[in-house]
Amino acid sequence: MHVALPRGVAPAYDARMVEREERGDGSFRLWNARGSVLWILHNSRVLELKLDGHAEQEVLGPIMAEVAALLDRTSGVYVFSDLEELEGYEADLWKNALTWVGQHRSRMAGLFALQTSQAVEMGTRLLNLFSANALIAFTHRPEYLKKLRECLKLAP
Repeated sequence: MHVALPRGVAPAYDARMVEREERGDGSFRLWNARGSVLWILHNSRVLELKLDGHAEQEVLGPIMAEVAALLDRTSGVYVFSDLEELEGYEADLWKNALTWVGQHRSRMAGLFALQTSQAVEMGTRLLNLFSANALIAFTHRPEYLKKLRECLKLAP
């Protein structure tokens, strides 16, 4: 049922409300009003996360918990983050990511990101600065995809 709002009244919504869509192939998408993350487990040891919009803890917190659970089940996972469509992120999000990487780095075979915006690049540089270069960042999609294909061959 659709209800028309009076002129000048904006719809009320909670931007923090997170929704989940199962894709049927093992992938899923989490999103809220500002951004989303698509989870693609290419095989048991290669995970790709595609982020778009504005990254917020409400969406990334559950994703980080899912990745941690995957690392509990399977060691040596290659984690790829496609950040090309990411427009921005909450100011303190990189600190949460830094803590998370510090806790889980030893169980990952590699951590990679595709970044093309300067704002996102600043966040990945901060992450690397404080995590002893745990993240390998790419600025061109062909190089990122080449590394993804290499890891798929290493971890069938």
